[in-house]
Amino acid sequence: MTGAGLGLNNRRLALLTCVEALPESLTHARLGQFTDIVRNAGGVATSDAISSLVASQSISGTTAIVVLHHTDCEFLPFTVEFQTLQLSIPDRELSAGSYTDLVHSVGQALAALRASDRITHRDALHGFVYETRTKTVRNVTGPT
Repeated sequence: MTGAGLGLNNRRLALLTCVEALPESLTHARLGQFTDIVRNAGGVATSDAISSLVASQSISGTTAIVVLHHTDCEFLPFTVEFQTLQLSIPDRELSAGSYTDLVHSVGQALAALRASDRITHRDALHGFVYETRTKTVRNVTGPT
């Protein structure tokens, strides 16, 4: 339950990622094992995702959060539909760039987590993009 791949050997990790299945070898070998995994469409830091991460910190004792988005996401082609859907979501949690610019979307998720006073361990937030074709992990934002 440590993130040896991130150099977080003594941290219990929670992962916020997409609902699409990612290779198990990615999460275990490269990023480490996660205590809790929170999944939604695109790995967006919505209020329900933040609530789940708060529960992870309170109940499971996680002390670091990893946001992981990936290329070739099934949601990328549906940007227009998500922008239309955004109009029907009261708190407007999906932004127009959520699914077109992965670096930006990871940054948005990290910013939302940093801004939430409900997240107790905001000092250990990490963002990554998994490149599905090359099977590489790109660090988007260093530890904050």
